[in-house]
Amino acid sequence: MKKFPLLLSIGILYATSTVAFSQSAEEMVSNCKWISESKVSADQIEIPTDFHSGVCWGAFGTLQTAITVVPYSFPKEGPLLGVCAPEKSTESQLIRIFIAYTERHPEQLHKDYFFVAIAALKEVFPCPK
Repeated sequence: MKKFPLLLSIGILYATSTVAFSQSAEEMVSNCKWISESKVSADQIEIPTDFHSGVCWGAFGTLQTAITVVPYSFPKEGPLLGVCAPEKSTESQLIRIFIAYTERHPEQLHKDYFFVAIAALKEVFPCPK
């Protein structure tokens, strides 16, 4: 792996550390539940404008950048975090995948949100071997 993508990966993990690593999956589900149920039409989503929704939206926005923008900007480096999401995947889609995964795996709720989210996204968007 070249230096820039590695540094970018570290930067993304650092940037999400205050939100992602301090939140359990259960806490993030609580923050994201309303967004996962929000109305989506064309290129718009109606989400609550409160702190908790902002935490969710920000955390998944960072993940979306890591798994879509970075790999398509540096294709030789391959997928970041082992997730091969389509370039046009959306934050609301990633949030819904996370919520659905935690509903199927309630035993994961005590774990760190970041690692549970990555497991959920790997399940839905596996990389070809």
